[in-house]
Amino acid sequence: MMRLWLIILLAMLLNMPVLGQHTASEWIARGNELFQYGKYNESLQAFDKAIELDSNSELAWNSKGNVFDAMGKYDQAITSFDNARQIKNDFLTFGPIKLRIPTWIIVPFITVLIAIFGYFITYFINNRLSKRNAKLERVNRQLSELYGPLYALAHISNSLFHDLSKKLLKKGKDGDWEFEDVERKEWILWMQTVFMPINLNIYKLIRTKADLLIENDLDQSLLDVCIHVGEYKAMLKKWKEGDTSVVTPTKEFPDELSKYAQKCFRKLKKEQEELIGRHREGRRICPSWLAATLDNPFRRLIHNPNKILSEYIKSGQVVLDLGCGYGIVGILAAKILSPGMVTMVDIDIDQLGLPEKMQF
Repeated sequence: MMRLWLIILLAMLLNMPVLGQHTASEWIARGNELFQYGKYNESLQAFDKAIELDSNSELAWNSKGNVFDAMGKYDQAITSFDNARQIKNDFLTFGPIKLRIPTWIIVPFITVLIAIFGYFITYFINNRLSKRNAKLERVNRQLSELYGPLYALAHISNSLFHDLSKKLLKKGKDGDWEFEDVERKEWILWMQTVFMPINLNIYKLIRTKADLLIENDLDQSLLDVCIHVGEYKAMLKKWKEGDTSVVTPTKEFPDELSKYAQKCFRKLKKEQEELIGRHREGRRICPSWLAATLDNPFRRLIHNPNKILSEYIKSGQVVLDLGCGYGIVGILAAKILSPGMVTMVDIDIDQLGLPEKMQF
């Protein structure tokens, strides 16, 4: 352990500047001061000292090129500027922080990071789409296999019953339905040929498609119609045996069934439209919540927007940015064009407000 501390201490001592020795930054400041006073040779010497201490100082090489340019030594000035540009390309800069890491080392590393980031983004998007598609598939089944037929059958049954009751049915003092012989026979005919087939279809839907119900438990109207159908099944058997003394059940067909089926049907239709709308929209455009990830230091390293735009646009021009998205290109173009004008257009209205929040 003691050896480790000694090694660290020795490394710190070796990296400490010698007392009285100027740093590269101090020599650059000195050179710029001499340059301002027109002492070009002394200024060059100061910049050379800075380069001796830090050969990768872009500022030192660039300042040295300015001195040669002022002296009329253009070939040497070009060489110095080329060195500065090469250093700028060889080392990464993020804001005020310059990373002294060669790009041939960092670029493969960043490429791997981008690939990993892209994988997770793709996984996240696919996972969301998969859940949405599964939900849409269930809603479609609920509508087509349960609530659509249930709503139609219940509505038809209610409509037929109310029309027929005006013609055949009347209630006695005790609240039960009363029939004359002719009316009794017609009612039995209607029950056997019209109402019972409808009721049996409703009963079958509830029995075989209960897994598609919106609720965790059966609604009371569904329970009531099952009881209603069960009673009529027993009566139908008696009718076949010739016993028509009882023609109505104790549990009437629930009027609430049609209202329940209509409420659920409309709710699912609305949910279906929303899911289909988002599904189609998701296929056309990048969602606004993902737009911010498009602007990051890694992308700027590979696709430098400043370098790309500077080759095509000049100050004072008018530029149209179609599909501006988050405004990565459009806002930077506005800064290059100033004075000038940039019009940014995008199909997603949620993204059009985002450029105002961008900070370059």
